[in-house]
Amino acid sequence: MLSVTPRMPMAKRVEAIHGPTDNTNICVARTGEHVYLTNDQGVATNSIDPLTLNSLGHTAVQDSGAGMFTGAHKQAQSTFGSATFGWYGEITFTMGMKISVYRDQPTGDRNSPLTRTVIGTVEIHKPSMIHSFALTERYVIIVVGPVFVAPLKMVEYVANPEFTPLDMIEWDPTADTKFFIFDAASLTPVPPVAEMVSSAVFFNHHVNAYQGADGILRIDLIAYRDASFLKDHHGFGNLDVMKNATERAALTSMAPTFRRYMVDVSAGSGAHVPYNDMHLVDASGMVYSCEMPSVNPRRHGLPYCYGYFVGNQLGPGLVKVSLCAGGATNVIFWQRDGHHPGEPIFVPRPGGTSEDDGVLLSPVLDGAAERSYLLVLDAQTMEQLAAVQMPLAMPSDVHGLFWMDDAHELLVHV
Repeated sequence: MLSVTPRMPMAKRVEAIHGPTDNTNICVARTGEHVYLTNDQGVATNSIDPLTLNSLGHTAVQDSGAGMFTGAHKQAQSTFGSATFGWYGEITFTMGMKISVYRDQPTGDRNSPLTRTVIGTVEIHKPSMIHSFALTERYVIIVVGPVFVAPLKMVEYVANPEFTPLDMIEWDPTADTKFFIFDAASLTPVPPVAEMVSSAVFFNHHVNAYQGADGILRIDLIAYRDASFLKDHHGFGNLDVMKNATERAALTSMAPTFRRYMVDVSAGSGAHVPYNDMHLVDASGMVYSCEMPSVNPRRHGLPYCYGYFVGNQLGPGLVKVSLCAGGATNVIFWQRDGHHPGEPIFVPRPGGTSEDDGVLLSPVLDGAAERSYLLVLDAQTMEQLAAVQMPLAMPSDVHGLFWMDDAHELLVHV
């Protein structure tokens, strides 16, 4: 997101905006036998062979749409079988953005294209950053914070090599956060069943969402007080800062909170959405921040009690949060000095009956040894079960995906 050295020539900067890009290095998604890599730019994704990691080219999708914006995260939920959900955005004549929410279905093996059905649309007044969204048994939930991409600033990005993608982003703390609730089972592009508002928030990741027995939607995400996580040139995206332990630890933008929004769909459009911030505290009274959430995939879109995160207190580590404990202590923390874990992936134990019966997989960089390993933790106790050494150093990863089929157990990380 910051400027690169050497500076890109104008033709390359135009190409970078127009896309699609082959640098889809944020998420791994799977729809039927299609395994593909995604990012936040453009609609095209890149398919891979999950056994060899060989590229298979752009993922073939019937009626894929022509959006310029999208979110890297796709969503799946057991109610909808092997389908996956996503969204793309098109700039309108008024410099707003039309959001199209879609459902992709496999039509055969990975040599057959996916079939895309647009299930809902809505227009917003400015193109916005929407990295992730939520899916329940009934609803697709698009939460739009007041973090905007200024289309006219793209011209300056093309003309000025010192102008970075970060400079195209605007944060308006006085504006509302908007909640668009779509019918996930729709067969045609219909408007949201409800549009609601709350106060300004910046976030990257949803944790989970579900509808309780009382009919209220619980929408859990990792909330930041402002957008400096993205906009600060001397923040998260600055390698010099991130390599300096003192400067890195001083970043207030790296201390988000776990937030739960409570949405009453029956309240109708325009209603205000309340929320609660949960304090994450261990047995010693230490308070934690967290990011890169993971839950048991069997509980996606359903009531759940446990979340797993990359957390930070005395140093980077992995956090298990009990959301149903009801007491003062709700955190178990795994941490090793100089070891830097990536996103935890929850793998349920076959035949397991409790929600946290399984293991966590996380790629970890051992800074002193200058190499990485795959960490395996007991997801109930957060005790180490194994560490599988890698023949290389993985300095930083983003998101991954684990799945099992009749022949393989596969973990793919980018």
